[in-house]
Amino acid sequence: MRLRTNNLFPLVVLVLLSGLSFWLRQTAEHESPGRSGTMRHDPDSIVEKLSVRRFGADGSLQSELGAVRLVHYADDDTSFVEQPRYMFANRDGPVNISAAVAHIGEAGKRVELQNDVMVRRPAQRKTPERVLTTTHLTIFPDDQLVRTDAPVDIVEGKSHMRGVGLEADGINGYVTLQSRVSGTFDRRKK
Repeated sequence: MRLRTNNLFPLVVLVLLSGLSFWLRQTAEHESPGRSGTMRHDPDSIVEKLSVRRFGADGSLQSELGAVRLVHYADDDTSFVEQPRYMFANRDGPVNISAAVAHIGEAGKRVELQNDVMVRRPAQRKTPERVLTTTHLTIFPDDQLVRTDAPVDIVEGKSHMRGVGLEADGINGYVTLQSRVSGTFDRRKK
């Protein structure tokens, strides 16, 4: 008996289609964990032109976060922020902090600022404006603590300080430079 090729063609197509269907079903059922939606680091929300304010029990403004864009990731509850601007009020008046980018983690209890970081306290009655610049800074908003291990430059009026590493406590009102400190102070007349 002789088989004709035109009789085999529909049978070959049918076998190929059933094999392809089986392969697709197996692939869909056994998707690797690294590719599933729960294991990927995909954003669950994106906010443009953000402004978030936090108030105290007495209704006074405690802090404000503004940004060009915020991207939140649900898998690790972190956020990436473009051009953040952060303000917190303390007993000496508001302190404004800005940077190129920030990473927010630990449910907002830790903020990592990076690139072109600037901390500015406006001039008060008896003290001139204070400006601090560095490459990265970690903020603990609830505790009003600021820390870095990077080089820091501080200008207050005609006084100028430099150092490596810093800790600032907004509640108790102190700033500590950790190492390699140098500077010049403008002697004020009373």
